[in-house]
Amino acid sequence: MTRFYSTQKLFTSSTKLDTFYFCYCLLHIPITILIDSALVIPTQWQPSFQKAIIEFHTSSNNDYLLLSPPDWLVVFGWVEILFQLPLFGYAALQLYKRSPTIYPLLFVYGVEAAVTTLCCLLHIVSEGGNHGLTQMEVINLFGVYLPTFVIPLFMAIDVFTREWNSPVNEKKRD
Repeated sequence: MTRFYSTQKLFTSSTKLDTFYFCYCLLHIPITILIDSALVIPTQWQPSFQKAIIEFHTSSNNDYLLLSPPDWLVVFGWVEILFQLPLFGYAALQLYKRSPTIYPLLFVYGVEAAVTTLCCLLHIVSEGGNHGLTQMEVINLFGVYLPTFVIPLFMAIDVFTREWNSPVNEKKRD
């Protein structure tokens, strides 16, 4: 079975977006393990350094969603642990190898992550005041979450517009 791999290397001007996605995936592995997994790991099972990171984040940003997550956010947390975390490692490897077969999974990730964060953003805007946040604290927390909406959404749109070559498509051309 022949695999299609691009001859263009990462970290060049012609592969800026894939290089960014590669770095993004690698960066999100520790973020998912250390911060986002707190949505699903009971506090008594969290190591002290993870608790310290969570405490710093929640006190700095008044992130009430992470302190007391609604049930819907816990479900999204499980999706992040079971789908996104393994995907980040696999996607980084496939992006490094320059395999466009990763693009469908990046599309699914981008849509799923954008929807998750959109729910958080809407909750922050509609319920932040009910959780004791001032208008400026709502704006700050919104700003903390906003990149995790914009980047996955952009990624989904970008990879959706690309050619998704796969071994099956390559074989049909021969």
